Amino acid sequence: MARARAGPGGAAPDGQLAFRSVHDHVAIDDEGMDGVDRMRTYHQADGPLPAEPRYQGVRFARVGRVSVDRETGMTAGELLLDRVLAAGEVTAVEYEIVLPPGSPAREYGRRFTRPVP
Repeated sequence: MARARAGPGGAAPDGQLAFRSVHDHVAIDDEGMDGVDRMRTYHQADGPLPAEPRYQGVRFARVGRVSVDRETGMTAGELLLDRVLAAGEVTAVEYEIVLPPGSPAREYGRRFTRPVP
Protein backbone atom coordinates (compact mmCIF):
# COMPACT_ATOMS: atom_id res chain seq x y z
CA MET A 1 0.00 0.00 0.00
CA ALA A 2 1.41 3.40 -0.96
CA ARG A 3 1.74 6.02 1.72
CA ALA A 4 0.50 9.55 1.13
CA ARG A 5 3.03 12.33 1.67
CA ALA A 6 1.93 15.42 3.52
CA GLY A 7 1.69 18.63 1.55
CA PRO A 8 1.37 22.21 2.82
CA GLY A 9 -0.41 22.38 6.17
CA GLY A 10 0.01 18.62 6.71
CA ALA A 11 -2.66 17.67 4.17
CA ALA A 12 -2.02 14.91 1.63
CA PRO A 13 -1.85 16.10 -2.00
CA ASP A 14 -5.01 15.78 -4.09
CA GLY A 15 -5.76 12.27 -5.31
CA GLN A 16 -3.65 10.46 -2.71
CA LEU A 17 -6.40 9.80 -0.16
CA ALA A 18 -9.82 8.20 -0.48
CA PHE A 19 -12.50 8.55 2.19
CA ARG A 20 -13.72 5.16 3.37
CA SER A 21 -15.72 6.43 6.29
CA VAL A 22 -16.64 9.74 7.91
CA HIS A 23 -17.90 9.89 11.48
CA ASP A 24 -19.94 12.67 13.09
CA HIS A 25 -20.62 12.97 16.79
CA VAL A 26 -23.28 15.49 17.72
CA ALA A 27 -24.16 16.09 21.37
CA ILE A 28 -27.27 18.02 22.37
CA ASP A 29 -27.12 19.63 25.81
CA ASP A 30 -29.82 19.50 28.49
CA GLU A 31 -31.56 22.42 26.80
CA GLY A 32 -31.66 20.39 23.56
CA MET A 33 -34.37 18.42 21.90
CA ASP A 34 -36.33 15.51 23.31
CA GLY A 35 -38.22 13.06 21.13
CA VAL A 36 -35.84 13.01 18.15
CA ASP A 37 -36.94 10.31 15.67
CA ARG A 38 -35.09 11.16 12.45
CA MET A 39 -31.96 12.71 11.02
CA ARG A 40 -31.70 14.67 7.84
CA THR A 41 -29.02 14.14 5.22
CA TYR A 42 -27.90 16.47 2.47
CA HIS A 43 -25.57 15.81 -0.43
CA GLN A 44 -24.56 18.33 -3.07
CA ALA A 45 -23.03 16.85 -6.22
CA ASP A 46 -20.52 18.85 -8.26
CA GLY A 47 -23.05 19.30 -11.06
CA PRO A 48 -26.25 17.94 -12.60
CA LEU A 49 -27.06 14.29 -11.92
CA PRO A 50 -27.73 11.91 -14.83
CA ALA A 51 -29.92 9.76 -12.52
CA GLU A 52 -31.03 9.75 -8.88
CA PRO A 53 -28.58 8.77 -6.14
CA ARG A 54 -29.57 5.94 -3.82
CA TYR A 55 -29.08 5.14 -0.16
CA GLN A 56 -27.50 1.79 0.65
CA GLY A 57 -25.97 0.09 3.65
CA VAL A 58 -28.46 1.79 5.98
CA ARG A 59 -28.19 0.40 9.51
CA PHE A 60 -30.04 1.37 12.69
CA ALA A 61 -32.54 3.46 10.68
CA ARG A 62 -34.63 3.27 7.54
CA VAL A 63 -34.86 5.65 4.61
CA GLY A 64 -37.77 8.08 4.79
CA ARG A 65 -38.56 10.84 2.33
CA VAL A 66 -35.93 11.68 -0.29
CA SER A 67 -35.98 14.68 -2.62
CA VAL A 68 -33.57 15.01 -5.54
CA ASP A 69 -33.03 18.04 -7.77
CA ARG A 70 -31.10 16.47 -10.64
CA GLU A 71 -30.48 19.84 -12.30
CA THR A 72 -28.61 21.30 -9.30
CA GLY A 73 -27.27 17.96 -7.98
CA MET A 74 -28.86 18.36 -4.53
CA THR A 75 -30.17 15.32 -2.64
CA ALA A 76 -32.00 15.80 0.66
CA GLY A 77 -33.29 12.85 2.63
CA GLU A 78 -34.29 11.68 6.04
CA LEU A 79 -33.29 8.60 7.97
CA LEU A 80 -35.95 7.42 10.40
CA LEU A 81 -34.39 6.15 13.62
CA ASP A 82 -35.28 2.72 15.01
CA ARG A 83 -36.70 4.41 18.11
CA VAL A 84 -37.57 7.85 19.45
CA LEU A 85 -34.69 9.28 21.47
CA ALA A 86 -35.13 10.95 24.82
CA ALA A 87 -32.79 13.77 25.91
CA GLY A 88 -29.37 12.31 26.69
CA GLU A 89 -29.85 9.07 24.73
CA VAL A 90 -27.28 8.00 22.17
CA THR A 91 -27.66 6.21 18.85
CA ALA A 92 -25.54 5.33 15.83
CA VAL A 93 -26.65 5.43 12.20
CA GLU A 94 -24.75 4.09 9.20
CA TYR A 95 -25.52 4.88 5.57
CA GLU A 96 -24.00 5.46 2.16
CA ILE A 97 -25.21 7.71 -0.61
CA VAL A 98 -24.30 6.16 -3.96
CA LEU A 99 -24.10 8.60 -6.86
CA PRO A 100 -24.91 7.53 -10.40
CA PRO A 101 -21.93 6.88 -12.71
CA GLY A 102 -20.49 10.03 -14.19
CA SER A 103 -17.71 12.49 -13.61
CA PRO A 104 -15.67 11.94 -10.45
CA ALA A 105 -16.41 14.23 -7.51
CA ARG A 106 -13.96 17.13 -7.30
CA GLU A 107 -15.03 18.40 -3.86
CA TYR A 108 -16.39 16.99 -0.63
CA GLY A 109 -17.67 19.02 2.29
CA ARG A 110 -19.73 18.58 5.42
CA ARG A 111 -21.92 21.14 7.13
CA PHE A 112 -24.22 21.23 10.13
CA THR A 113 -27.81 22.27 9.46
CA ARG A 114 -27.85 24.48 12.57
CA PRO A 115 -25.25 26.63 14.35
CA VAL A 116 -23.00 24.65 16.68
CA PRO A 117 -21.68 26.52 19.74
